[in-house]
Amino acid sequence: GEILLYILVQEFLKIPQLISKMSLKTSGQLHYQGADGIHVNYDGSNSTLNLYWGESKMYSSMNDAMGKCMESLKGFLLDPQSSGSVQERDLQLITANISANVNDPDLEDALVRYFDKDDDMSNSIVYKGLCFIGFDIGNYPADKIQKTTEVVIDEIKKEIQAWQDTLVKKIKNHNNLELKEIHVFLLPFPSVAEFRRIYLETIK
Repeated sequence: GEILLYILVQEFLKIPQLISKMSLKTSGQLHYQGADGIHVNYDGSNSTLNLYWGESKMYSSMNDAMGKCMESLKGFLLDPQSSGSVQERDLQLITANISANVNDPDLEDALVRYFDKDDDMSNSIVYKGLCFIGFDIGNYPADKIQKTTEVVIDEIKKEIQAWQDTLVKKIKNHNNLELKEIHVFLLPFPSVAEFRRIYLETIK
């Protein structure tokens, strides 16, 4: 899920990534339990740094996937920015690894100031969300049932509004989460479990 989130964010939103869960896992930091990815961009119109907290969830049930994703994301977007906050460990990892992830010394210096709570620039960070949500649907053809790609696309298009309505409800389950900017990628699978199995076999 983290890899799909990264690919979609880079391809469609063009928001650079600062840190990823996958890179921390492969570096031996298996204890890491933070966001699946953290992306960042700068808004020159108001001198704010937009920090995007990424979460990916893949379940057979769309309701479960959406619910779990928003449950995870709410801590990063709504938790008070204190020393014991949900975001604190991730912010420490960003500052500790900033030289490895940023190749521009001027940008590195600016980011350090934004993440320094004793610097006034730290008041100009805006938290936003990124989500990848994968789930099963039955519209894909079964083994002995043939459908054209066009038919599958048409069937899926008819479901999109219902997906959006469900997503809005899941967001509104958490007070004030609807006030945050959240970019959500919804991807229906024939089988999330089968996709995960094939992927894990491929990367062995």
